[in-house]
Amino acid sequence: MVWGKVMKADEKTCLRCKATIKKVAHLCKNCGHRFSEAEIEAGHKETQGDTKTFAVSIIVVVGVLALAVNSCLPSSTPSTTSPMTLAEIEAKVTEHAILLMDRRSFSKTYDKLGKAQFANANGLMRWAAVSVAASDRCAKVEDIGVSDQATRMDIKWYVDCSNDQRFMVSQEQAEAAKGRYDPTATPEARTAALKVALPESTNKAAQPVVDIEASKSPYADVGKQGLWIVTSQDAIRARLKDPDSAEFRNVRFYSGGSTPVACGEVNAKNGFGGKSGYERFIAAGSNLAILASDMKSSSEMNEVWAKMCVKSSTDEA
Repeated sequence: MVWGKVMKADEKTCLRCKATIKKVAHLCKNCGHRFSEAEIEAGHKETQGDTKTFAVSIIVVVGVLALAVNSCLPSSTPSTTSPMTLAEIEAKVTEHAILLMDRRSFSKTYDKLGKAQFANANGLMRWAAVSVAASDRCAKVEDIGVSDQATRMDIKWYVDCSNDQRFMVSQEQAEAAKGRYDPTATPEARTAALKVALPESTNKAAQPVVDIEASKSPYADVGKQGLWIVTSQDAIRARLKDPDSAEFRNVRFYSGGSTPVACGEVNAKNGFGGKSGYERFIAAGSNLAILASDMKSSSEMNEVWAKMCVKSSTDEA
């Protein structure tokens, strides 16, 4: 063996002069030493073994490299699902679905939950809605409220979707949604969120719930309140000399009186073509349409207004 030179697999060292020669050589080219038949045969077998070992090594290395390359290349079949962003999820929550509570309007909820949990119910309501909107089983979140199952230990919300699916969301699930999607969430919160199961849904008819405040009033749906206002405005237009000129302002839905009504102000052209100025009105769909000018005095209108335009805790429109 020559120092500084790496001996190849098919080489050996001459026992006499220590020169590097081929394993199958009969004669050392350096010193002339002739090898016996046994030494030559041993060289043949060793060379074949080394060749096989070398071939196997090459195959293994090539296989490993192939796996490494494949793992780095993009998949030819793209993933069928991709996580939604927070903005995309919240786009599935209707504008009026989330109503933050105040102590006066939601006194029953406040009394049942206590000050701390009442504050938590407001703070986590957004994330309860997000936990449901992230589900492909909810077309769009339309309504959310604190269920009568809520306690001072665990808040529970019911969340209704436009495709008639109802979800029951626990406080833990709302907090998990915050951990998953809130960009300010800590790594610990994100890790904890992965251990919490997502809310499950059933058909609304199969899972009736009771709202703490309303026992839920038939007029509690915001969409229905809006339609009631539109119908009421049409009834007021029908009373005017120039219905197309009607302009409304400060119109609100009220269901705390004897019947649901829309109360507000309207201005329209009179018989001379000029605007008369805004006056108050009270209307109950197409059933009732009262203008302030129908009354004998403003005090009479005030009295009727005080009795009929009464706000309920579920009135939002």
